[in-house]
Amino acid sequence: HVDSQGCEAAEMAVIAVTAVIAAIAVEANIKTYAPTSDAMIDLDAFQTALLPQQVDRIRSVPHDDPSATCAAVGVTVKKQWKKIALIVAVLAVLVPTAGVWLYINVFKDDAPKALSVDDAPVVSSDGSTPAAATGNTWSIAPGSQVGYRVVEVLFGQDTEGVGRTEAVTGSLTLDGTIVSAATFTVDMKTLVSDDARRDRKFIGGIMNTATIPTSTFTLTSPIDLGTAPADGEEITVSATGDLLLHGVTKPVTFDLTAKRTGGTIAVAGSIDVKFADYDINNPSGGPITTQDHGLIEFALAFSQG
Repeated sequence: HVDSQGCEAAEMAVIAVTAVIAAIAVEANIKTYAPTSDAMIDLDAFQTALLPQQVDRIRSVPHDDPSATCAAVGVTVKKQWKKIALIVAVLAVLVPTAGVWLYINVFKDDAPKALSVDDAPVVSSDGSTPAAATGNTWSIAPGSQVGYRVVEVLFGQDTEGVGRTEAVTGSLTLDGTIVSAATFTVDMKTLVSDDARRDRKFIGGIMNTATIPTSTFTLTSPIDLGTAPADGEEITVSATGDLLLHGVTKPVTFDLTAKRTGGTIAVAGSIDVKFADYDINNPSGGPITTQDHGLIEFALAFSQG
């Protein structure tokens, strides 16, 4: 029979092994979602030192009869293993969620805030050309941004996937206080997020950028500004046009904010896109699910010259 001291040693060792396995599982789960983060757990130390040490403790406990009872402590070795099996089963459910929770709430940086007119670059100018001058054509300035925002769910934990690029070109035309024409085109291959795996999936199976490299918005209805806004004044207007995305063109209407600062007209807004409308495969896969739609965000600066 296993004596009281040996049984207690076996029980503690088994619990220690279970804790080690749980720690390794959590660490591995974190590394799955945050491969560049610093480890909280010294995985090598666990695998090469602590785990074998605790296994050796179990092996060293006297056990002439494997089914012998630990009467002195009121438990059996068999019962202890049943407890451990239950613990492992519970951990199999909880560990993925715990790892994802740690990744989202500890390791992962918060998603960038939505783009606004303040994110558009300001182009140096003497301000001598008024924004409402007839026939003015304004071109998108370097530093303008376009991106996407999609809500992702990892094991029940919500997060956001956000990608951005400055590879955007286009122009707008002002006739008095009427925006008579506007367009911008984005190089979809250049969109980058905080996760290289997401980026590879985005340019590959989701957006097929090898064969459909660009997306374009074209204004189809003039925008009446009413009066020329003062320098630094923000206005909100509605824009209607055609969105060419993933090789499919659909009409869209959305609100945008505009502000003139010196020789720069900043424009920002977002367009809600339902994936199925543009024949875009839903990005869901494995433990990650997404909503059936996402946002195209933009902060564009238009200047002359």
